[in-house]
Amino acid sequence: VGALCMDMFLQMLFKDNLIHSDLHPGNIHFRFVPDVSGGPPRPELVIFDAGLAVRLSRRDRQNFMEVFHAIATNNGRQAAQLMLDRTPGDRSRVVDEDRFVEGVEGLVNAVRGGGIALG
Repeated sequence: VGALCMDMFLQMLFKDNLIHSDLHPGNIHFRFVPDVSGGPPRPELVIFDAGLAVRLSRRDRQNFMEVFHAIATNNGRQAAQLMLDRTPGDRSRVVDEDRFVEGVEGLVNAVRGGGIALG
């Protein structure tokens, strides 16, 4: 089931260019579908609240992929810096950039150090 969820998530992001804005366990349903050729039932995921899915612009997709890559390669500092550099908001409202970068770096290190793998 985990591999099926990860495959769905990665396909949705990188192949279909979709972001589901509320993807949590309550919006993912797992079921078995009968095989028409008589084989064993195959697992299937059903995603709810699809109206909350959006396509990313080319710029947003590039930004997302670069932040995703930084996190996947355990570079929380780079992920945080990309978020700061590319924010569409008013960067002057960030109270403490150094602390933000350190916080994101610590979070990425903690999660990645805990054995999370992509695939």
